[in-house]
Amino acid sequence: MSFRCELCGTQVPPGIPATTVVLAMRRHHFPRRIGAHTFKPWDPLTRTIGERVTRDDPGGHGLQIAVEARACPDCTELVWPITIL
Repeated sequence: MSFRCELCGTQVPPGIPATTVVLAMRRHHFPRRIGAHTFKPWDPLTRTIGERVTRDDPGGHGLQIAVEARACPDCTELVWPITIL
């Protein structure tokens, strides 16, 4: 299936993969999540799976993708500046 490059506007023929290019990012605060990770721990001594355990996700600060575009192989090779919003 063919696609149109969102950066240069050329029509890319079928069989050539699209690449996602990040153009802008934004700062984001991730909240704390209580009981977010649930798993059954493996005990190597008894070789058994234990009872279900939950762990909290502490959250924090990070970056999220704000703007991205599908690009052709020629545009992917170029270095695109990433804007932080």
